[in-house]
Amino acid sequence: MKSFKTIGKKALTAASLLALFGLGACNKSIYEDRSQCDSWLTYASDGYIEDSYPGGDIFFIAYQDGSLHLSESRSTEDFTSGNVWWHVAEGATVDVVGLHGVDKGKLNASGGLYTIPYGYQCDSLYETHLEDIYMSERDVRVYRPLNKDFMTLTIMPNKDNWDGTEGEYAYDYVLQSGWDGYYLPSMEPHAGEFQAYAEWGADGRGSAASVRLPRQGGEGLQMRIIDRANGEYVGYVDIYKILEGMGYDWTSDDLQDAVIEIDWAYMRMSITVNDWTRVVVFELWTI
Repeated sequence: MKSFKTIGKKALTAASLLALFGLGACNKSIYEDRSQCDSWLTYASDGYIEDSYPGGDIFFIAYQDGSLHLSESRSTEDFTSGNVWWHVAEGATVDVVGLHGVDKGKLNASGGLYTIPYGYQCDSLYETHLEDIYMSERDVRVYRPLNKDFMTLTIMPNKDNWDGTEGEYAYDYVLQSGWDGYYLPSMEPHAGEFQAYAEWGADGRGSAASVRLPRQGGEGLQMRIIDRANGEYVGYVDIYKILEGMGYDWTSDDLQDAVIEIDWAYMRMSITVNDWTRVVVFELWTI
Protein backbone atom coordinates (compact mmCIF):
# COMPACT_ATOMS: atom_id res chain seq x y z
CA MET A 1 0.00 0.00 0.00
CA LYS A 2 1.45 3.38 -1.06
CA SER A 3 1.81 6.08 1.49
CA PHE A 4 -0.01 9.39 1.16
CA LYS A 5 3.33 11.21 0.88
CA THR A 6 4.44 9.15 -2.14
CA ILE A 7 1.17 9.71 -3.99
CA GLY A 8 1.34 13.41 -3.25
CA LYS A 9 4.90 13.58 -4.59
CA LYS A 10 3.92 11.89 -7.85
CA ALA A 11 0.88 14.12 -8.20
CA LEU A 12 3.04 17.18 -7.66
CA THR A 13 5.54 15.99 -10.29
CA ALA A 14 2.76 15.46 -12.86
CA ALA A 15 1.28 18.89 -12.17
CA SER A 16 4.71 20.46 -12.58
CA LEU A 17 5.20 18.76 -15.91
CA LEU A 18 1.79 19.89 -17.10
CA ALA A 19 2.55 23.44 -16.06
CA LEU A 20 5.97 23.28 -17.71
CA PHE A 21 4.51 22.33 -21.08
CA GLY A 22 1.48 24.58 -20.79
CA LEU A 23 -0.95 21.67 -20.51
CA GLY A 24 -3.80 21.38 -18.10
CA ALA A 25 -3.66 25.09 -17.36
CA CYS A 26 -7.26 25.50 -18.45
CA ASN A 27 -8.80 23.02 -16.04
CA LYS A 28 -10.73 25.84 -14.40
CA SER A 29 -14.27 26.36 -13.27
CA ILE A 30 -16.60 28.73 -15.12
CA TYR A 31 -16.12 31.24 -12.31
CA GLU A 32 -12.35 31.55 -12.78
CA ASP A 33 -10.35 33.82 -15.10
CA ARG A 34 -9.71 31.92 -18.34
CA SER A 35 -7.65 34.64 -20.04
CA GLN A 36 -4.47 32.54 -19.95
CA CYS A 37 -6.08 29.50 -21.60
CA ASP A 38 -5.09 28.62 -25.14
CA SER A 39 -7.72 28.66 -27.85
CA TRP A 40 -7.44 28.05 -31.58
CA LEU A 41 -8.54 30.69 -34.06
CA THR A 42 -8.88 29.47 -37.64
CA TYR A 43 -9.16 32.25 -40.24
CA ALA A 44 -10.29 30.96 -43.63
CA SER A 45 -11.66 32.15 -46.97
CA ASP A 46 -15.43 32.14 -47.39
CA GLY A 47 -14.88 31.20 -51.03
CA TYR A 48 -14.91 34.74 -52.46
CA ILE A 49 -11.67 36.11 -53.91
CA GLU A 50 -11.76 39.14 -56.23
CA ASP A 51 -11.26 38.07 -59.86
CA SER A 52 -8.19 40.26 -60.44
CA TYR A 53 -6.30 38.83 -57.45
CA PRO A 54 -2.90 37.58 -58.73
CA GLY A 55 -2.23 35.04 -55.97
CA GLY A 56 0.77 34.76 -53.67
CA ASP A 57 1.40 35.22 -49.96
CA ILE A 58 -0.88 37.14 -47.61
CA PHE A 59 0.64 39.00 -44.67
CA PHE A 60 -1.59 38.44 -41.64
CA ILE A 61 -1.64 40.64 -38.54
CA ALA A 62 -3.60 39.66 -35.43
CA TYR A 63 -4.38 41.91 -32.48
CA GLN A 64 -5.43 40.44 -29.14
CA ASP A 65 -7.38 42.74 -26.82
CA GLY A 66 -6.09 45.75 -28.74
CA SER A 67 -2.39 44.83 -28.73
CA LEU A 68 -0.31 43.30 -31.51
CA HIS A 69 -0.35 39.53 -31.04
CA LEU A 70 1.43 38.24 -34.15
CA SER A 71 2.29 38.93 -37.77
CA GLU A 72 3.27 36.39 -40.39
CA SER A 73 3.01 35.56 -44.09
CA ARG A 74 0.85 32.66 -45.20
CA SER A 75 0.09 31.36 -48.66
CA THR A 76 -3.19 31.95 -50.43
CA GLU A 77 -3.57 28.15 -50.55
CA ASP A 78 -3.41 28.05 -46.72
CA PHE A 79 -6.08 30.75 -46.57
CA THR A 80 -8.45 29.02 -48.99
CA SER A 81 -7.97 25.57 -47.46
CA GLY A 82 -8.52 26.62 -43.84
CA ASN A 83 -4.92 26.13 -42.76
CA VAL A 84 -4.39 29.60 -41.29
CA TRP A 85 -4.75 29.32 -37.50
CA TRP A 86 -3.17 30.68 -34.34
CA HIS A 87 -3.10 30.19 -30.59
CA VAL A 88 -4.88 33.00 -28.76
CA ALA A 89 -6.17 33.42 -25.23
CA GLU A 90 -9.60 31.98 -24.52
CA GLY A 91 -11.98 34.82 -23.66
CA ALA A 92 -9.92 37.37 -25.63
CA THR A 93 -11.21 39.65 -28.37
CA VAL A 94 -9.18 39.30 -31.56
CA ASP A 95 -8.94 41.49 -34.67
CA VAL A 96 -7.35 40.14 -37.86
CA VAL A 97 -6.24 41.79 -41.10
CA GLY A 98 -4.49 40.13 -44.03
CA LEU A 99 -2.77 42.17 -46.76
CA HIS A 100 -1.45 41.18 -50.17
CA GLY A 101 0.58 43.44 -52.47
CA VAL A 102 2.34 45.71 -49.98
CA ASP A 103 5.34 47.15 -51.83
CA LYS A 104 6.03 50.89 -51.63
CA GLY A 105 3.51 51.44 -48.86
CA LYS A 106 4.67 51.66 -45.24
CA LEU A 107 3.22 49.02 -42.94
CA ASN A 108 3.23 49.73 -39.21
CA ALA A 109 1.62 46.68 -37.63
CA SER A 110 2.09 47.76 -34.01
CA GLY A 111 0.81 51.25 -34.79
CA GLY A 112 -2.10 49.94 -36.82
CA LEU A 113 -1.36 51.82 -40.04
CA TYR A 114 -0.67 51.28 -43.73
CA THR A 115 0.33 54.53 -45.44
CA ILE A 116 1.45 55.48 -48.95
CA PRO A 117 4.54 57.70 -49.14
CA TYR A 118 3.95 61.08 -50.79
CA GLY A 119 4.73 60.85 -54.49
CA TYR A 120 3.87 57.15 -54.83
CA GLN A 121 0.71 55.52 -56.11
CA CYS A 122 -1.20 53.01 -53.99
CA ASP A 123 0.06 49.44 -54.00
CA SER A 124 -2.05 46.77 -55.71
CA LEU A 125 -3.61 46.06 -52.33
CA TYR A 126 -5.94 43.13 -51.63
CA GLU A 127 -7.17 42.59 -48.09
CA THR A 128 -9.24 40.47 -45.75
CA HIS A 129 -10.20 41.58 -42.26
CA LEU A 130 -12.54 40.94 -39.35
CA GLU A 131 -12.79 42.73 -36.04
CA ASP A 132 -14.15 41.80 -32.60
CA ILE A 133 -13.76 38.03 -32.83
CA TYR A 134 -14.69 36.91 -29.31
CA MET A 135 -12.91 33.72 -28.33
CA SER A 136 -15.82 32.23 -26.40
CA GLU A 137 -14.80 28.66 -27.19
CA ARG A 138 -11.60 26.65 -27.41
CA ASP A 139 -11.92 26.33 -31.20
CA VAL A 140 -13.29 29.31 -33.18
CA ARG A 141 -13.48 29.39 -36.98
CA VAL A 142 -14.28 32.48 -39.06
CA TYR A 143 -14.69 32.86 -42.81
CA ARG A 144 -13.92 36.01 -44.77
CA PRO A 145 -13.55 37.16 -48.40
CA LEU A 146 -10.47 38.66 -50.06
CA ASN A 147 -11.26 42.07 -51.51
CA LYS A 148 -9.64 44.69 -53.75
CA ASP A 149 -8.74 47.92 -51.94
CA PHE A 150 -7.38 50.12 -54.72
CA MET A 151 -8.81 51.78 -57.79
CA THR A 152 -6.87 51.97 -61.05
CA LEU A 153 -7.69 55.21 -62.85
CA THR A 154 -6.76 55.16 -66.55
CA ILE A 155 -6.61 58.51 -68.37
CA MET A 156 -6.89 58.56 -72.16
CA PRO A 157 -6.63 62.11 -73.56
CA ASN A 158 -6.93 63.12 -77.19
CA LYS A 159 -4.10 65.11 -78.77
CA ASP A 160 -5.87 68.47 -78.64
CA ASN A 161 -4.73 70.97 -76.06
CA TRP A 162 -7.33 72.72 -73.91
CA ASP A 163 -6.84 75.96 -75.87
CA GLY A 164 -7.82 74.24 -79.15
CA THR A 165 -4.35 73.70 -80.60
CA GLU A 166 -3.13 70.19 -81.38
CA GLY A 167 -0.28 68.64 -79.44
CA GLU A 168 1.33 65.28 -78.68
CA TYR A 169 -0.28 64.43 -75.33
CA ALA A 170 0.79 67.76 -73.98
CA TYR A 171 -0.09 67.20 -70.33
CA ASP A 172 0.84 65.07 -67.37
CA TYR A 173 -1.80 64.20 -64.79
CA VAL A 174 -1.21 64.27 -61.05
CA LEU A 175 -3.76 62.86 -58.62
CA GLN A 176 -4.01 64.48 -55.21
CA SER A 177 -6.25 63.81 -52.23
CA GLY A 178 -6.40 63.95 -48.45
CA TRP A 179 -6.42 60.16 -47.99
CA ASP A 180 -3.12 58.30 -47.96
CA GLY A 181 -3.77 54.81 -46.64
CA TYR A 182 -5.66 52.70 -44.13
CA TYR A 183 -6.10 52.14 -40.43
CA LEU A 184 -5.48 48.56 -39.33
CA PRO A 185 -7.31 46.32 -38.76
CA SER A 186 -10.49 48.21 -39.75
CA MET A 187 -9.22 49.18 -43.25
CA GLU A 188 -10.91 52.56 -42.84
CA PRO A 189 -9.28 55.35 -44.91
CA HIS A 190 -6.48 57.25 -43.17
CA ALA A 191 -6.34 61.04 -43.57
CA GLY A 192 -3.06 62.29 -45.01
CA GLU A 193 -1.54 63.89 -48.10
CA PHE A 194 -1.55 61.73 -51.21
CA GLN A 195 0.03 62.66 -54.53
CA ALA A 196 1.03 60.48 -57.48
CA TYR A 197 1.64 61.04 -61.18
CA ALA A 198 -0.36 58.95 -63.60
CA GLU A 199 2.24 56.84 -65.40
CA TRP A 200 2.42 56.69 -69.18
CA GLY A 201 3.60 53.65 -71.15
CA ALA A 202 7.06 52.15 -70.79
CA ASP A 203 8.48 54.74 -73.18
CA GLY A 204 6.98 57.61 -71.21
CA ARG A 205 4.50 58.41 -73.96
CA GLY A 206 1.81 56.01 -75.11
CA SER A 207 -1.88 56.82 -75.51
CA ALA A 208 -2.91 56.37 -71.87
CA ALA A 209 -1.65 57.02 -68.37
CA SER A 210 -2.76 55.22 -65.23
CA VAL A 211 -2.48 55.53 -61.48
CA ARG A 212 -3.65 53.45 -58.51
CA LEU A 213 -5.67 55.26 -55.85
CA PRO A 214 -6.51 54.22 -52.28
CA ARG A 215 -10.06 54.21 -50.94
CA GLN A 216 -11.29 57.76 -50.41
CA GLY A 217 -12.92 58.72 -47.12
CA GLY A 218 -14.49 61.89 -48.47
CA GLU A 219 -14.22 64.60 -51.09
CA GLY A 220 -11.01 66.24 -52.26
CA LEU A 221 -9.70 63.95 -55.00
CA GLN A 222 -8.27 66.21 -57.74
CA MET A 223 -6.64 65.57 -61.09
CA ARG A 224 -4.06 68.29 -61.55
CA ILE A 225 -2.93 69.15 -65.08
CA ILE A 226 0.78 69.79 -65.71
CA ASP A 227 2.21 71.14 -68.97
CA ARG A 228 4.76 68.56 -70.14
CA ALA A 229 6.78 71.16 -72.02
CA ASN A 230 7.64 73.40 -69.07
CA GLY A 231 6.33 71.55 -66.00
CA GLU A 232 3.95 74.38 -65.11
CA TYR A 233 0.64 73.83 -63.38
CA VAL A 234 -2.34 74.46 -65.68
CA GLY A 235 -5.32 73.71 -63.44
CA TYR A 236 -7.26 70.88 -61.86
CA VAL A 237 -10.42 68.85 -62.31
CA ASP A 238 -12.53 67.75 -59.32
CA ILE A 239 -12.51 64.02 -60.03
CA TYR A 240 -14.23 63.14 -56.76
CA LYS A 241 -17.34 65.13 -57.63
CA ILE A 242 -17.45 63.78 -61.17
CA LEU A 243 -17.23 60.18 -59.93
CA GLU A 244 -19.73 60.92 -57.17
CA GLY A 245 -22.13 62.28 -59.77
CA MET A 246 -22.15 58.97 -61.60
CA GLY A 247 -22.66 57.00 -58.40
CA TYR A 248 -19.17 55.69 -57.76
CA ASP A 249 -19.12 53.89 -54.41
CA TRP A 250 -15.90 54.29 -52.42
CA THR A 251 -17.35 52.10 -49.65
CA SER A 252 -17.92 48.99 -51.78
CA ASP A 253 -16.08 45.82 -50.79
CA ASP A 254 -14.18 45.76 -54.09
CA LEU A 255 -13.17 49.12 -55.57
CA GLN A 256 -14.04 49.36 -59.26
CA ASP A 257 -11.53 50.68 -61.80
CA ALA A 258 -12.36 53.71 -63.95
CA VAL A 259 -11.35 54.94 -67.41
CA ILE A 260 -11.48 58.63 -68.31
CA GLU A 261 -11.30 59.72 -71.95
CA ILE A 262 -10.64 63.45 -72.27
CA ASP A 263 -11.69 65.58 -75.22
CA TRP A 264 -9.79 68.79 -74.61
CA ALA A 265 -11.30 70.59 -77.61
CA TYR A 266 -14.81 70.41 -76.11
CA MET A 267 -13.82 70.10 -72.43
CA ARG A 268 -15.64 66.80 -72.15
CA MET A 269 -14.90 63.61 -70.28
CA SER A 270 -16.21 60.17 -71.05
CA ILE A 271 -16.03 58.15 -67.84
CA THR A 272 -16.46 54.38 -67.78
CA VAL A 273 -16.89 52.35 -64.60
CA ASN A 274 -17.82 48.68 -64.73
CA ASP A 275 -19.01 48.92 -68.36
CA TRP A 276 -21.21 51.94 -67.63
CA THR A 277 -20.21 55.17 -69.42
CA ARG A 278 -21.21 58.75 -68.76
CA VAL A 279 -20.16 61.87 -70.67
CA VAL A 280 -19.74 65.09 -68.68
CA VAL A 281 -18.61 68.62 -69.46
CA PHE A 282 -15.93 69.50 -66.93
CA GLU A 283 -14.48 72.70 -65.56
CA LEU A 284 -10.78 73.36 -65.29
CA TRP A 285 -10.12 75.15 -62.02
CA THR A 286 -6.95 77.20 -61.69
CA ILE A 287 -6.88 77.99 -57.99
